[in-house]
Amino acid sequence: MAQAVKGRAADPEAHRLMLLGRYLTRRFNQTDLIRASKYFHQALEVEPDYAFCWCQLGHLYTIATSYGWEAIDQGYQRAEEALKRSLDLEADIAEAHARLGRIKWMRNCDLSGARESVDRALELAPDDFDVLIIAGQMAREVGQFDKALALHRQAVSIDPLNPMAWGAIAASAFFCRRP
Repeated sequence: MAQAVKGRAADPEAHRLMLLGRYLTRRFNQTDLIRASKYFHQALEVEPDYAFCWCQLGHLYTIATSYGWEAIDQGYQRAEEALKRSLDLEADIAEAHARLGRIKWMRNCDLSGARESVDRALELAPDDFDVLIIAGQMAREVGQFDKALALHRQAVSIDPLNPMAWGAIAASAFFCRRP
């Protein structure tokens, strides 16, 4: 329960704006990402030290870069800066550790650093949906298919209506040859 309040806003308006941005970010389209970015920046104007909002902004930049809507170097740099800002403000935000781990892996090819970040995220929040998805993706990418499947099954058990969880479990099951 204590993990759930790490880095949260004191101002209800900042929290509302972050939630709007988070919702739009998870729609994974360019138009909504632009709108989400505006909400995150508005939230940070209200509360500049809102650590969890910085984490969500880092996630947005990662998506924009991964989908080719932002230049690779600039996008991943912005994502990394936002995630590091989040962790500077609140060192124990599990999702920020996990998302920074993906950037270490994808941008810097730093497998050791990526594993360290994702392991820290799992240590902080072993039942966090986003952490489980990222940890499972990373396990799958390094050939740990059974581990990936287990992590993604755990994510599905936490949020059984989330299509992202079912997509992750389907990909992991495919690589495990368990349709």
